[in-house]
Amino acid sequence: MAGFGDIGEKENEVAVISNGQRTDTRQCAACHATATGGRRDSAMFSGLSATRVNPSNATWQWLDRLKKMTSMKILIKGIETGEDARLAREHGADGIVVSNHGGRAAETLRPTIEILPEVVDAVANRIPVLMDGGVRRGSDAFKAVAYGARAVGIGRPYAWGLSAFGQEGVERVIDILPLGFKNNALPGKGLDASDMDGGIRIKPWHLRSWYEPDYLAVFTTIAGTFLVTANEGDPRDFSNYTEVARVADLPLDPVAFPNWATLQLPQNLGRLQVSRVDGMNASGQFTKLYAFGGRSLAVWT
Repeated sequence: MAGFGDIGEKENEVAVISNGQRTDTRQCAACHATATGGRRDSAMFSGLSATRVNPSNATWQWLDRLKKMTSMKILIKGIETGEDARLAREHGADGIVVSNHGGRAAETLRPTIEILPEVVDAVANRIPVLMDGGVRRGSDAFKAVAYGARAVGIGRPYAWGLSAFGQEGVERVIDILPLGFKNNALPGKGLDASDMDGGIRIKPWHLRSWYEPDYLAVFTTIAGTFLVTANEGDPRDFSNYTEVARVADLPLDPVAFPNWATLQLPQNLGRLQVSRVDGMNASGQFTKLYAFGGRSLAVWT
């Protein structure tokens, strides 16, 4: 039987202590390889040979074969060096996840936020880079994006929210962590989209804009402490890559934008710089537009 220190730690094991005795009388070895732990069977590995989990022949050539076998996007997770990132890109990976698997596989080595810059440099903006590990607050996500990550994973905070408050806890974690984007179609969320109409014309538009603050300050008053951000934003714009395009130059989906021709006029959204990566559907048309910076000041409580 499992000792008291093992109770609650073994997968699929249910054990309750009452007056120092286990009330669950099932035998641990019915599920585990031994009475002290280890998997006997796991549904996620059903039908797979044990030798196919982290196999020794999982080389870059194996990735070449996998690319030929499927049309799905392939992300390589666990990249921790620029050299491996470069090889992943050269062998056709569609994206990279910088990860040390929560420290279990590479414990005491470099944290992922320290690894991220060299990986971003190695792929030269040709494929997206994501990062997980150590993201515990919005500022962690902010730093990762500033270093070049397209997105971050939050493996543990959502689990903490789930265990504390269920679904509402998970939703609250998601609300707290990112700055996210502003829906400029909503009342009070409009912006002046053109620099060619000779005036100030703040109004709602059918687009979203990332906050992307380029300046922030903290103010403390009798009402509390507030974070104020100036949301101007900057795109990734390098000598060999740019994610910027003007709305006038993008193929807009006529279903999402029935008045697309009017929107693309220079006095409307035509001259606004938006992402040429995000918001595009499988046909190469844009169903959503994402601008850089919310063109506003925001007060965060």
